[in-house]
Amino acid sequence: MRLPKAARYTEGELVVEMKRRGLGRPSTYAATVERLLERRYVVRRGPFLVPTRLGERVYALLTERPPLAPVARRFVGEAFTRAVEAWMDRVEAGEDPVPLLRELHRATLALLEALEDEGPS
Repeated sequence: MRLPKAARYTEGELVVEMKRRGLGRPSTYAATVERLLERRYVVRRGPFLVPTRLGERVYALLTERPPLAPVARRFVGEAFTRAVEAWMDRVEAGEDPVPLLRELHRATLALLEALEDEGPS
């Protein structure tokens, strides 16, 4: 399955977009871009980061393919990322970390169950 052509960003534009959407922290922006490149989810073409076929396939698997996608979306969605970052801010401010750890544990178990239900590809 071929996904619609994704927006093309320079590294700087991607960081601006991440900031606009409330994703990541200044300390993680460069590491996020490097991780995408290291895992070959994107490549550089001139000044732009362009999704690879692998990147498109991983995205499709995590967002479209049942039974994994409905569970995986909890981990790859912007809302989840923002919630975890806000929670980390609260923990840094002194709040108890146990409630989020319990939620992450439940979500991880659900993801593992979905993977087991899917079986070998």
